[in-house]
Amino acid sequence: MSLRISLRHSSGVTKQAKLGFSWTFFFFGLWVPLFRGDFRNFFRIWGLSIVTLGIYGIISWWAYNGHYVRSLLEKGYAPADEWAQSALIQHRIITPGAPLHNAV
Repeated sequence: MSLRISLRHSSGVTKQAKLGFSWTFFFFGLWVPLFRGDFRNFFRIWGLSIVTLGIYGIISWWAYNGHYVRSLLEKGYAPADEWAQSALIQHRIITPGAPLHNAV
């Protein structure tokens, strides 16, 4: 089961993201990062899947949503509310005490 969280950028853009098992990656594979514009994770998963003979592709069913959220955090997004922040802490994506994005 996956949790839906909101991440907000300082420019005011809010994105919905999920944590946990990625059903979209399970059914559509490498098309998911391409459609989301997540090219760094696309090439990483593609390369590691070739090296591990597809095993990393299967591992990505559980890991992709976390990788996608981490890439959004690196681009300047932050948890939009306390619930999103606690979910990110619970999934060990951020540490306790990380700043919460102030509402615009």
